[in-house]
Amino acid sequence: MSVTLTVNRVGGTTATSTVSYTTANGSAIGGRDFTILSGTLTFLAGESSKTITVPLIKSAVAADGIYFTLILSSPTGGVILDTPSVAQISLYE
Repeated sequence: MSVTLTVNRVGGTTATSTVSYTTANGSAIGGRDFTILSGTLTFLAGESSKTITVPLIKSAVAADGIYFTLILSSPTGGVILDTPSVAQISLYE
C-alpha cells in the first residue's frame, strides 16, 4: 500500500530545475506508519510534473485523522516555492 504525490512545476519549463523533498511526522510516525523518504526531484526542460510514492505500513490506514507531511525545499533553476511549501497528507482506508 502506498500514496502517490504529484509535484507540479508551473511557469517556465525551458530549463532544468530541482527541488528537494522530505517526509516528516504528523500524527503518523515515520518508520511506523509510513516510510521515511527524502530526495531531489529533477525537472528536465519541458517537464512540468513529477511523482513521489510513499510506501505505507498497513496499520496506519486503519484510523481516521492520521497524517504525515511532505516538505519541499532548496529549489534550483529559477524555481520559487509557493508558501507554504509543506503539504499534509491524510491517510484513510
